[in-house]
Amino acid sequence: MMRMLDNKRPHLRAHYAKYLCGKWNREMPMHLRLAELTVYFNYERVLPDYATRNAERRPVIRHSCQGPVQSAPANNIPQSEEESQENF
Repeated sequence: MMRMLDNKRPHLRAHYAKYLCGKWNREMPMHLRLAELTVYFNYERVLPDYATRNAERRPVIRHSCQGPVQSAPANNIPQSEEESQENF
């Protein structure tokens, strides 16, 4: 999952979303099939002494299961430990 968050590999997010849509829609009855899905990443930073902050739900990709991929880059997800420390 972490490699999908890397903005250097946006194609991984698109392939994963397409896979999830296809797998779900093949296995579910017609009335439960997905028209679109959003994949989220729950980001939680562990602080000193194992204290935690509330997890942040960040969208990684939005995908239309009925057409071409409609993806958005995960710009708000830290790409490195240094960047994550800057944001918090």
